[in-house]
Amino acid sequence: MVLLFCFLSSSTWAEKRISIDSVIVWATNNTLTRPRKAYDTLVYTYGRSKNAPFEDKYKIVKELAEFSLYEMRDFKKSMYYMKKLKQQIDGQKDYKYLIQYHNTLGELYYYEGIDPGKSYEEFKTALYILKVNKSHYIEDLIYSNYAISLQSEGNLDEAMRVEKKALEISIGKGDFWLQSIITSNIGVNFLYLQQPDSAEIYFLYSLETAKKTPQKIDEVQRSLFLGLFYNDKQAYDKAMSFLFFVKNNVKQLESFSDKVQLFKGLSNSYLMQNDFEKALEYKDLELSYKDSVEIFNLKKEVFIYEHELKVKYLEGKNQIQIVQNQKNKLQITVSILVIFVLLGFALMLFLSKRKSKIIHAVRLEKDLLEKEKLIIEKSLTERDNTAKAMFLLEKDNLIHSITDKLSETLPAIQEHNQGMIRSIIIDLKGTVNHKRWDEFELRFNLVHPDFLKKLCGEFPKLSPNDKKLCAFLSMNMTTKDISNISGQTSHSINIARGRLRKKLNISHTSVDLIEFLARFK
Repeated sequence: MVLLFCFLSSSTWAEKRISIDSVIVWATNNTLTRPRKAYDTLVYTYGRSKNAPFEDKYKIVKELAEFSLYEMRDFKKSMYYMKKLKQQIDGQKDYKYLIQYHNTLGELYYYEGIDPGKSYEEFKTALYILKVNKSHYIEDLIYSNYAISLQSEGNLDEAMRVEKKALEISIGKGDFWLQSIITSNIGVNFLYLQQPDSAEIYFLYSLETAKKTPQKIDEVQRSLFLGLFYNDKQAYDKAMSFLFFVKNNVKQLESFSDKVQLFKGLSNSYLMQNDFEKALEYKDLELSYKDSVEIFNLKKEVFIYEHELKVKYLEGKNQIQIVQNQKNKLQITVSILVIFVLLGFALMLFLSKRKSKIIHAVRLEKDLLEKEKLIIEKSLTERDNTAKAMFLLEKDNLIHSITDKLSETLPAIQEHNQGMIRSIIIDLKGTVNHKRWDEFELRFNLVHPDFLKKLCGEFPKLSPNDKKLCAFLSMNMTTKDISNISGQTSHSINIARGRLRKKLNISHTSVDLIEFLARFK
């Protein structure tokens, strides 16, 4: 914050020059928590960089291009900054900036498959400039990116050849970080070629080189990749050794998605080893981080909506300024040419109404965005409250099912092992919360506080099971879903629905039961 304050308070670039690298690092570290502040800081820095060295101007424009696409999903804005970047480079004689430009443009086109064909052409152009100038500038990175684009085009053999050349160059430079990435890419290529043993060798090599980098995150990410790889190969002991290392260093993982993959892998490994309690524990963590991913995505969408609203507001403000300038010019004209007084008055009236319409439209759009934001927040709260309670209900039913099956098979088990099985059954039953429905009802009432109150007010003879069924149906749950949660058969639930219709006085009508219950929400 001290850095940001000093940056914003500087009067000119020459008077108090702030390091572009420091600003970019600050923006990167605050992108997740304060994306609006990070973007505004980058834009402000760009506006103040006119007298900065070319290298600094290049860095800030490149960062804005990447931020616009990766964080704001605004491809048009990203290409706008890349165009600015090209205009700056055209005034320079250093071909290294041109190589960086084509490499960056290739990465942007490659992002989420925007245009793989153009991505391939941009990496190819960067490689061509390297060869023409007989340069070794970031050639290992260029070769690696070019290989990835070949891989996406389906040219796996050529991609393998180019990737190995990139590895040879990076080994010569002693760049362990890039070696780790390249060897991992080679391993992926071997997977595409259906050669998992060769892929395993390169994945392990990738981990060893990652250990030599100063950042712990490189080793953690490679270990996660290996854990998931062995999980797919059903080598669960190896998988768990890598996944536990990642779990012990989970703070190094910057992405919620990586954490979801970690706990999903651990849950699957325990499930395959019939350790259901541990599997459920890590499945719960997986679901928690999935919720975090959705919350993060919702926050990003809100940020994007806010940005679009701000752009439209500024456009409206600019339009108002244009109208005001026209009004001033008209007043000067009227003072000189009295003959056009009436025409000028009519024109000003028209422009005034137009200004009001623009302001009104901006306000309406802002109100609409606020309403959408409230709907998103309510939806998120509803999902969080009901999903967690439903998951715990399913967990208890699963434990009941497991204990019942263990009890059924108990007589067939040797007598000296029966004590251990009974102990397991007691432990499992001890984890069951018999008041889980009370928790679910409490969470449900937080989201729909008047539903059960209104329903019971009109139909006081409803039993507790009737109220449960009404709550489930009001959330559009299918008979199969209700069966999984309640432990009842689908036949029993259908019979209960018929009785419920009778109690609600709609048994001999064509009224849909779910639509009927919706009016109490």
